[in-house]
Amino acid sequence: MIEKIKELADFSKTIKVLYVEDNVDARESTLNMLENLFNDITIAIDGQDGLDKFSEGKFDLIISDINMPNMNGIEMISKWNMKYTIRTKRFANGLINTL
Repeated sequence: MIEKIKELADFSKTIKVLYVEDNVDARESTLNMLENLFNDITIAIDGQDGLDKFSEGKFDLIISDINMPNMNGIEMISKWNMKYTIRTKRFANGLINTL
């Protein structure tokens, strides 16, 4: 069991994360936790910034706030689906299944 946990921890270090959060305090405290799990974290400060950064790189995991200025998390995902249908379909379906 411990070996499986070590494998999972090693694997998590290879995951490229996009973290979208507008609240500075929430962003900093969550980032401190995420940095213990992931080595490659890109930060976006709102939905529009998240959309821009998503189009610039390839991410394995997206963690996003819902209520944000400029563009909320739901609108951001909808725009990803319109712009990158094939690439985001699994992500959007996974999000819907977890809600």
